[in-house]
Amino acid sequence: HTVTLDATPVTVSSLTINDGGSFSQGANNLTVTGNLVVGQGASGTYTAGSGTLKIGGNVTINAGATYTKGSGIVTLKKGATQTFTDSTSGQDLGTVQISAGDTTYSYSRTITIDKTKVPSTQSNFPVLITGTYDGTGGIADLRTVANGGKVQSASGYDIVFTSDSGCVTTLDFERVSWLATTGVVEFWVNVTSVSSLVDTVIYMCYGNSSIVADQQDAVNTWDIHYEAVWHLNDSTGVNPVDSTTDPFTLTQVASPVQTSGKIGGSLDFNGSSQALCRANNAAYNIETYTVELWAKTATTGTGNMIVEKWDSSFPGSYPYAIPFNTVNMVGHKIYDGTTQQLDETTALTNGAWGWVVAYRTNAGE
Repeated sequence: HTVTLDATPVTVSSLTINDGGSFSQGANNLTVTGNLVVGQGASGTYTAGSGTLKIGGNVTINAGATYTKGSGIVTLKKGATQTFTDSTSGQDLGTVQISAGDTTYSYSRTITIDKTKVPSTQSNFPVLITGTYDGTGGIADLRTVANGGKVQSASGYDIVFTSDSGCVTTLDFERVSWLATTGVVEFWVNVTSVSSLVDTVIYMCYGNSSIVADQQDAVNTWDIHYEAVWHLNDSTGVNPVDSTTDPFTLTQVASPVQTSGKIGGSLDFNGSSQALCRANNAAYNIETYTVELWAKTATTGTGNMIVEKWDSSFPGSYPYAIPFNTVNMVGHKIYDGTTQQLDETTALTNGAWGWVVAYRTNAGE
């Protein structure tokens, strides 16, 4: 009997190829959580391919059986005791790699970044993964097993992102939010290189009952060029924590209200007494910067500040502001002894999210 896998990843508890049987892996990723046995003492053939073969148990190639290596990687489990028995003698498994983590992720999905959306090749670029992943229509199911999904950890610890289809080389990522009951998620993944010439492919791996520790690395998701990142998904009255290495925690003033945002959560301000603030820090005394955020106005306004940096050491503290200068028109003010101001020509639309970006390239510009 001959078995050939299609392009869908497959996980089995064990695999035995009986005498006269033939198994062809092809481009598929195959996870054998237990033992792999080729032949029962007379024959049997395993033909590997370009997909990854992950083995959690022992490998036995009986006399008369044949294992033909492929271009894919054979991954064994770090910290486990596994035996390789070759009764035929001379069988070559090909490239063997010891996993830095566990080899038994039951599920993986390919994430492709379209090269036409990338203006130039980016390094250490945080990519947003967000949406509802509940298995509907064949999409990934990131609900927990207890809620009918595929994630084993009650805390979502067995959801990771990797650069390889074997789920071995983990990328730094931040789990901003994840709901076990619905599969609604917000992840930021640091992709080492995002090409503008070819599509960039990464992998989301999940479903691993052996994972008990959190695998996210929020700090290293945002490299040294990020002075601060606030997601504003904090509950009412809870001070927003900076995700970067600094970190700069903001203080809620008069408790702005937690609500839904453009990406995940947001805070709703009353336009008068509510705000987020912190003491000035020398790290923010920079002349080249970019400030970026999503904002939604409820009513037409003039004069209110979206972001402002100011202290008594003007102009040595390099103050700046992003205000509403005229009716919902966003401006950018730079205070450097003489005020320089640039006003946007298009107003934000009340009730709709607008992307606001202000930047300064160098001193005096």
